[in-house]
Parts: sequence; structure tokens; C-alpha cells
Amino acid sequence: RLATMSHSPWHRLNATLTLAVAIFAVLVACASVTDVFHACAPTSSMPFMSRSPIVRVVDYERFARVADSRDEAVVRLEVDYDLSSCASWNTKMVFAHVTVSWETETRGVNEATIWDDAVKFDRWESAESKAKKLRKQGVIRAKYKLRSVDERLSGRGMEVKLRWAVTPRAGRIWRGETSTSNATFPVEYLNVGGDGQRARAAPRTPGMP
Repeated sequence: RLATMSHSPWHRLNATLTLAVAIFAVLVACASVTDVFHACAPTSSMPFMSRSPIVRVVDYERFARVADSRDEAVVRLEVDYDLSSCASWNTKMVFAHVTVSWETETRGVNEATIWDDAVKFDRWESAESKAKKLRKQGVIRAKYKLRSVDERLSGRGMEVKLRWAVTPRAGRIWRGETSTSNATFPVEYLNVGGDGQRARAAPRTPGMP
């Protein structure tokens, strides 16, 4: 009877499922380990001119004191980066975003996201296609407004950073960042861009008042 029970269909199914789960766990671990040895080294799209990614504020479409006594800015950015080194065969998505940080007397370091880009890949997408999607070059308008909380921005220094998060198909999400430029907010308020046209409204920064 004991021999019969040990080889019942239920016991065989249980043993098979346990083995399958163990094999799957080993495969997932092996896939995630490959990303540990994968070096992510962002550059500009033209590394022979500049090795480091370029993200900097080049113009203001709006910089004004708004009704609730806060400073509000809408900027234009020059971007030139290549994140293709961050993608591997195991990469599902690369999320890039640009942040601006500044210091105030009462709140210390403040930070806001002003632009982002989520690049998703098909399972069997070629390396060439991935690399093309992860290169960005040109002058772009920030997606989100930048607002102060309770202190003026005018004349304050700022630091611009490019950040990225890589989501693999198997394994943990890993992140990186690099400081790309430093600048100063204008001393005087304005409400027109470099082309003389009145600034258009932009969405607010996620998480900002």
C-alpha cells in the first residue's frame, strides 16, 4: 500500500510541479545575473564631440510670479543623450526623466521632474531598433511646469540631472543618474519665449502643488 501511495498521480504531479518551479527560478536567476555584469554608460549621441550626455536649459517660455505667491517656470531644454548601453536582451523598458534641483533657506534641496520619456521594447526587438529608440537629440519643451513652494526662484542656482530606470523582463529594476549642467534662474520675471510668442500652458509637475 505504501508503495502504491508514493506513486499516485497526485504525488507525481506534485513532484513535477516542484521541479518545474525550481527550474524556472534558476532560469530567472540566471537571466537577472546577466544584468549585473551589464555596464550602463550613457553618452551623447555624438561621442566624438562630447562623451557626457547633454541636458541643459536653453530658454524660458514662462517665468512668472503667479497668483498664489509662487514662482512658475516653463523651460526649453537642449537634449543630446544615448542610453543604448543600458539596454540588453533582457530589457523590457527604459524610463528616462530630467530633474531640476535648487536650494532654499527653509526647505533645503528642492527637486522637480520637468520632462520624461518611457521607451518600451517588444520581446524580440533587435538591438539596432532598441539603440535608435534610446537616442534623443534636439531642443524640446519641458512637459511639466516647475513651481516653487513658498520662496522665490529668481536668481537661484539650479542643477539639471538626467536619470534613468531600467525594467528587465526578469530581475530587479535598476537606476542611475548623472548631473548634466548647472544654471541660474532669471533675476527678472518674463512671460514670453525666445520667439516673442506668449507662453503656452504646460501640465504641472507630478507630485508638485
